[in-house]
Amino acid sequence: MTEKLISVIVPVYNSEKYLKRCIDSIVAQTYKTLEIILINDGSSDNSGKICDQYALTDSRIKVFHQANAGQANARNIGLSIARGDYIGFVDSDDWISKEMYEKLICGIYNNNADIAVCGRKTVYSSTNNSVETFCFSQPQVFNHSQAIRQFLLTEAFDGSCWDKLFKKSILDNKEFPSGYLCEDVFFTFQSLLDSSVIVHIGDPLYYYFQIDGSSSHSKLEDKTYGLILYSNMIRDTVISQLPQMKEEADFFYLIRKFYYLKRLFLDKKRSFHKVDYSFFEYLHNPYIDKKTLFLLITMKLGLYPAVHKIFGKKEC
Repeated sequence: MTEKLISVIVPVYNSEKYLKRCIDSIVAQTYKTLEIILINDGSSDNSGKICDQYALTDSRIKVFHQANAGQANARNIGLSIARGDYIGFVDSDDWISKEMYEKLICGIYNNNADIAVCGRKTVYSSTNNSVETFCFSQPQVFNHSQAIRQFLLTEAFDGSCWDKLFKKSILDNKEFPSGYLCEDVFFTFQSLLDSSVIVHIGDPLYYYFQIDGSSSHSKLEDKTYGLILYSNMIRDTVISQLPQMKEEADFFYLIRKFYYLKRLFLDKKRSFHKVDYSFFEYLHNPYIDKKTLFLLITMKLGLYPAVHKIFGKKEC
């Protein structure tokens, strides 16, 4: 079988400390038929120079420089120039197992799938310890509705785009929305809507490097409202197209509103988007656990900041 081309899109912004590790892991893939697209998004450090140096040593690497416009825009530029039959994404501070794309594309071939997913290892910058998530001893194959349910409940995978390989044909006319965080969740959801078969190969092959203070884990920002905006759009779409999954769609929205509320209650200025919530909407959803309900009560009573201080962010 003739090998199909995989385009790997890497948005790069001020990541000189980790960039070589990232690019080296892609270049070293056992699956060699790659197009590696590095989008330098207005970096003010040496990231752009590092990208150009790699392009001189490997003809598969293409570099595109632009003024800073954000990660969503950088990924969209990559999509617009990608020539591959399949599309993958890697963040510039992360890295991947050398067999990742070989195993993902084999999963697609063997199951006639539209999307392949792998597990991940989250590596913490402060300790260098890692935690495996979304891993299975055997491959898992989901049809369209099963995959949507897994996505909504965050059981087999979540909305991240970088631990997945997408068939290019299902990405036509799709792009990452810009302006708020969690844009890849909406992109992944749209891709799932146009997919018939999704395969999870089980192995943890993506190394997600969680940097202390990174945008997705730092204090509340205006753009954090993406948690509410995109999850509400997803909920409405699911209820419209798959009404039998209303409870799962409600849970998807409610749990992300809860994440937003936690950050909101810890922000002293409270100067961002205000979000109304009812304890009873959480109480009546079968997927909401007791811990979440307890923390919601502390929010209603104004005690959440104190509880968070006592038990710490891992528990709250």
